[in-house]
Amino acid sequence: MSDISSLKKFIDGTDPDSGLLYQSYVNSLYRYGISLGFAEDICMDAIHDVFCKLYNLSKENIIKIENVKYYLFKSLKHRLFDIYKKNKFIENVSITSIPFDIEVSVVDPIIDEEDKKIITEKVESLMSCLTDRQKEGIYLRYIQEMNYDEIALLLNMTPKSARMLVFRAMERLRNLNGDEKKIFFILLSASFLKSL
Repeated sequence: MSDISSLKKFIDGTDPDSGLLYQSYVNSLYRYGISLGFAEDICMDAIHDVFCKLYNLSKENIIKIENVKYYLFKSLKHRLFDIYKKNKFIENVSITSIPFDIEVSVVDPIIDEEDKKIITEKVESLMSCLTDRQKEGIYLRYIQEMNYDEIALLLNMTPKSARMLVFRAMERLRNLNGDEKKIFFILLSASFLKSL
């Protein structure tokens, strides 16, 4: 079943599983929210807010949604940004100023406990050479498999800028020493295998 038909069934209440759309995206949305630096409970509340808002959309607005995954990620980011502004009592702050940190949970299924801490520290060290925007660009492109147009819209930039952002991040990672580079690309590959 396509995401669009799942969305329509979710809104109409005709989804026999009644939570298929939610179940399909909750984990990815949660990891994205955590990567933006928000607490677990705030992420889950924001995800629930997004789905409640989605449920209450008018049919005219539902028809405008072309890509459900992009819509959900964008909605979550905006909802978390609203929470961020409210909690920080900041009015003049840009959505692009929210820090981004990739959670290294993708290593969990491929290593044992004693090595997890060492590898996690190495990956975090690798990622520290990137800007928050570069981390988010890599996450959206390679972990969430979004295209450059979707990344551009989500990060408020042009598709060309999104391509350059990801390219420069990957270039920076390619210039690391051999062992660190191998670890990063193995983990990146593992995230692809995990999503299959």
